[in-house]
Amino acid sequence: PPLNFEGNALELNVDCGSGGWLLVELQDAEGRAIEGYTLKTCETITANAITKRVSWKEIGPQIKIKGPIRLRVVMRSTKLYSFRFVEE
Repeated sequence: PPLNFEGNALELNVDCGSGGWLLVELQDAEGRAIEGYTLKTCETITANAITKRVSWKEIGPQIKIKGPIRLRVVMRSTKLYSFRFVEE
């Protein structure tokens, strides 16, 4: 479902284990990928961390989007415990 959020960065509590990885795509309320925040531009996360910041190539961790968004998470051999939007 679409999320209304406050903040300008996305943090994950994630355990990628041995060889695991995770990618995040931001989508508009209708489920279309937002340019610059696609799976292809997401920096691959391979960490075990309580507060791992998601970052996109050429944009960095800053989320400069207004309005509701959807998250698309693609992962392999990974446990995603939680996510939260924070003020950077």
